[in-house]
Amino acid sequence: MMKGAMRRAKKVRQGDKTRRDRDGGREKKIEEKQEEAEMKERRNEEQRRDEERGEKIQENETKRQDKTRQGQERQGQTNMEKKNDEETR
Repeated sequence: MMKGAMRRAKKVRQGDKTRRDRDGGREKKIEEKQEEAEMKERRNEEQRRDEERGEKIQENETKRQDKTRQGQERQGQTNMEKKNDEETR
């Protein structure tokens, strides 16, 4: 009889261990899912920032191009004026 009682006690203890393991596994899975969600949020934020930066960079480039065009046009006008002045002299 003692052997049977000891076996049952051992099984109960083992059962408790497996329950603990299962609960711990659940907690780990929950933590992993939370970490994954946080990583996704970070990636999304970084992408948004990069997109905003990209738009700003494009705006700056267009402004720069406009300025260079204006500068070239002005320079072209001054060159034309110089040619006209030389021709009139």
